[in-house]
Amino acid sequence: MKVQLDPNTWLDDYGSYLFKYAIHRVSDTEVAEDLVQETFLAGIKSKDNFKGKSTEKTWLTGILKYKIIDHYRRKNKEIPISKISDKIGIETTLYDKKGHWVSALKSWGDDPEAHLQNSEFMSVLHKCVDNLPKNLSAVFKMKMFDEEPSSTICKELGISPNNLWVILYRSRLKLKECITINWFSK
Repeated sequence: MKVQLDPNTWLDDYGSYLFKYAIHRVSDTEVAEDLVQETFLAGIKSKDNFKGKSTEKTWLTGILKYKIIDHYRRKNKEIPISKISDKIGIETTLYDKKGHWVSALKSWGDDPEAHLQNSEFMSVLHKCVDNLPKNLSAVFKMKMFDEEPSSTICKELGISPNNLWVILYRSRLKLKECITINWFSK
């Protein structure tokens, strides 16, 4: 049985959702708009292949997901460590010469899960993630928010497992610093 799709309704029905999905992952309005447009075009080209095993929305989201991956794959095959490091060097501000924390970690209190349920904290977390350099942010979102397996991220972005772990390590350091300043220092 062939399912009929109506691409004329996609923009009204799914445009806003797909844009939000894209902007959350690329943090750039123009790129997100382009990716949604590319998704609609790819959907039109392959609409005859739609078998109806999922909803149109799920199908289009799947196409968008691959468009986002292609975007990052084109953007950079391997992220040089020199581009990841900031000019100050986060390691020198957080660690002493022996590799120990300069200052003790602040306690999350009795229930760290409570922070994740707090909408203010989640807002700070998302702002901190969005303020990471784009390459770090993209990898962190894929791993931590989308729960993509490491092997998939490496394959889709064309990076080595070592590069992935360095990127995640640097992302976490920068996020720790940002959250400490913007959440725990208040």
